[in-house]
Amino acid sequence: MILAACATVNAIIRRENLKEVDDALVLDCNAVLLKTTEAMAELSKSIGLTSSRRLLYQCPQETAVKDWRRIYNFRAEPQLSS
Repeated sequence: MILAACATVNAIIRRENLKEVDDALVLDCNAVLLKTTEAMAELSKSIGLTSSRRLLYQCPQETAVKDWRRIYNFRAEPQLSS
């Protein structure tokens, strides 16, 4: 399955009416988002199902942040060359 998450690529997929590439199903990301939203709205209306907000604003663990900084060579302060 191919899910194009880029607006430009998604526009090309729609314009060319691509359904498969090398036997892989190609999905329109806008249609997937719309159908997921419709399904969530219907589930909310019919059985009261809602999205959990419990961990919505949870911060990442400090070890994960340190790993991210190390992997991507992130510096907290900019390095200016003279």
